[in-house]
Amino acid sequence: MTLMKKICIFYSSPLSSWGGGAQSSFRLANLLSKNRYQVTLYCYPLESEAKFETLKCTNEADLRYKLAHQKLFKYRVMDVSRIPLTKKTSLIDYPIEELGGYDLYIVNGIRIVSVLPFTLYRIFEKHPCIFRYNFRSLLYPSYAVRKEKPLYYLYSRLYLPRFVKAADAIWVLNETDKIYFSKLCKKVYKIINYVDLDYFRPADKLKRFTVLFVGRFTYEKGLETLFNAIHLINKLNKKIDFVFIGSGTQLYENQLNNLRTSYRNVYWEKPIFDKRLVDYYAKSHVSVIPSILEGLPNVALESLASGTPIISSAISGLKDIILPRSKNFDNSTNCTGSVFPANDAVALTNEIVAWYNLWQERRTQYQRICENARNYAVQNLNETRFANEVKSMIEDVLQAK
Repeated sequence: MTLMKKICIFYSSPLSSWGGGAQSSFRLANLLSKNRYQVTLYCYPLESEAKFETLKCTNEADLRYKLAHQKLFKYRVMDVSRIPLTKKTSLIDYPIEELGGYDLYIVNGIRIVSVLPFTLYRIFEKHPCIFRYNFRSLLYPSYAVRKEKPLYYLYSRLYLPRFVKAADAIWVLNETDKIYFSKLCKKVYKIINYVDLDYFRPADKLKRFTVLFVGRFTYEKGLETLFNAIHLINKLNKKIDFVFIGSGTQLYENQLNNLRTSYRNVYWEKPIFDKRLVDYYAKSHVSVIPSILEGLPNVALESLASGTPIISSAISGLKDIILPRSKNFDNSTNCTGSVFPANDAVALTNEIVAWYNLWQERRTQYQRICENARNYAVQNLNETRFANEVKSMIEDVLQAK
């Protein structure tokens, strides 16, 4: 009888934040457990209330209970009392004896590297380890990180390359990162996340053309470009609504509030993780992702699964999954969205207006593109594909070690 392999997944933020990293960590633990691996998920203590459908939780206490009593995988909270919290990065060693005894370690994202550098480096050296890379790193350090967190930026530049070279494999989300990391590590796997195709489904669109933005309000998300595009579009007197779902830095929240004061077609919902979010995805006409840099955001996957075309900046990751429109939408049989140069508000304005005109004047063609988006998700972003690729990567790493 073959013994079940024991896998430890590290994630540094609380699951209650339920951002892209938290979602991917939970789903990965869930999926591997269902595929006959013994999984333990390590993360930070919960910090805030959570309301999301996946665990059907309504508050933090409920989330704690559900995580503690779900049967698929073990959930462990790091004892952060052993890590000074006066600084976001710490060189204090975490007790490695609590983290031993696993056949494979998966480190999800770089924030955990900045918290436990010595512990993780020792694990990387002695045990099979996969480093799942996201975009917040030394390769694409954002202006905001360099300006607002210079010590964190310097730390990442100094320490992260060591972890990359020590890892047995790097797991990336887009082709650009795969090409880069192939120079630093022998095994690099590009595996795109999956989306719950039963949960995110198409629905009838709203009667008024609606542009949806879902995400954090930070510099990297390109909000200023979208804000400027809204000013330009409202000068054209187009009947277009803009819905924002998210929260973030005070600067962008203030700017959004100013937009809402100036225009009656701008709406803002704080982060929601229940059925209402699903409805927004499905009933909006386009989903806008004006980011300056990304790995591959879940927003894109969830939009496609909901049958909603994407207007995205032409950056790595997003370019991998968007089949862009031709000039006059002549390629509507295989189009799933469109791209524009990052930071270009005029180009974004033109894209939004082009989709609005398509919906107004050629409704059948627009509906065909919505069907393309859903079909692309069904064929390329399903759980079976993801599970097979992850299992193949894990077995490959374990055999090589």
